[in-house]
Amino acid sequence: MKSKWLFLLLWMCVIVRPEAWGQEVKSANTVAEEWIQVSSSSATVLQWFEWIEKSTGIVLSYNPAQMELGDVCRIEHGGKMTVETLVRRILSGYQVKIAVVPPRKLVIHARKIESYDVSGTVSEEDSEERLYGAVVTLEDKDGKQWNTISNGKGIFRLHVPEGTYTLKTSYMGYAPQSQSVRVTRDCFVRTCLKPLLFEIEEVTVESGKRENELGELTPSNLLAFSGGDLFSQIWFLPGELLPWLARILWLMEEDMMKISYCWMVCRFFIPDISVRFYLCSMEMP
Repeated sequence: MKSKWLFLLLWMCVIVRPEAWGQEVKSANTVAEEWIQVSSSSATVLQWFEWIEKSTGIVLSYNPAQMELGDVCRIEHGGKMTVETLVRRILSGYQVKIAVVPPRKLVIHARKIESYDVSGTVSEEDSEERLYGAVVTLEDKDGKQWNTISNGKGIFRLHVPEGTYTLKTSYMGYAPQSQSVRVTRDCFVRTCLKPLLFEIEEVTVESGKRENELGELTPSNLLAFSGGDLFSQIWFLPGELLPWLARILWLMEEDMMKISYCWMVCRFFIPDISVRFYLCSMEMP
């Protein structure tokens, strides 16, 4: 009798279990992970929520006081995305938490992200001298950046949403610095930069004068004749020629009319210069 009941129990398990195995067990987050095709367009937050409910049959539950339903949101790049992704993009300026309520309901908790001032000073590490024109950058985890420069007093200021950022500071001639900053309220950050040390190679200064260059000035170096100052240079000529030239000068000064025609031949040599005078006919006094 017992074996009969045991056989009947086994037979019932064989029939019932395949039906249990064939059932699809869905995750509680399946509704939020459903795919939806979105086109690039602009609409208010409320219009986007209504479109999601109409397109998917999902009921969205939210507190209207927590968000600005009249704000316009534009989806720049459309395409296929999950319902949760679309909701987060619509509420990009909010901190969003989504809960799933079976069978097809999404409860949205949203809080407006506040913005705060991040200010501070940039100075040299040793002297504490304030640095003007230092580049200050705040970068979030997604790579978005906010940039500014320090003013004449070395002070900077940036207005950013709350979150965690990397503060980067750089200045010419100084080593750049990075530090993590958690922004949950207005905060002040002091940054000190270390100067970079530059090494200059040894320089030897030598005289530019070369050997065998002109070391002194001599009459032979300086002598130069021109048509207008020939006689002003006669003091450079050898002594035996002076009487002839003095005679000519005397005649010219005594009576220029007495000189009818002249050729003077006088040859002399001076280093690097050769000069010839020819005296032809001359009426002597």
